[in-house]
Amino acid sequence: DVLVKEVRTMTKRPNVPRVFEQIVARADDAADFLEEAAFLLTLSQKYNDLETLSDLFNELAEKLYHDCMEYLKALENAKVVHRGSSHEDIQDFLEAVDRTIAIEHDIDEINRRVEEALVSKIKDFRQFHIFSQTASNIERSTDSIMKAATALRDYTLGNLSVS
Repeated sequence: DVLVKEVRTMTKRPNVPRVFEQIVARADDAADFLEEAAFLLTLSQKYNDLETLSDLFNELAEKLYHDCMEYLKALENAKVVHRGSSHEDIQDFLEAVDRTIAIEHDIDEINRRVEEALVSKIKDFRQFHIFSQTASNIERSTDSIMKAATALRDYTLGNLSVS
């Protein structure tokens, strides 16, 4: 939150692109959604008899981890991409962004399977709420990561064509 405030202050200065505020705010949103998902998972500990859901949430967690790593790669690659960059540097950057988008779509699909499992297996409203909201927060987090990555891509590619 402190970083978001600092970036908002920085983007009010002349010649500082506002896109940085969007990127940092979306990354902060992703972290907030994950924080909520982690809290909800602490509530789900007493419901450990749901093997199908456990497998699906493990799949979500693995995809989420890969999504975060790809976003980090995109951020790191964006620091070195400029008009004179090698084709490989630009390709690495674009591939990392594309993978964040692909992973977000994969998570949408897994989330649908989670919802299907919830509807067919969960009878207790509390369980349904906890697991449904956890999956939703994970999906919202990856959606925020994807939006941050695409804003970063658009800004970076815009600078390549302007430079």
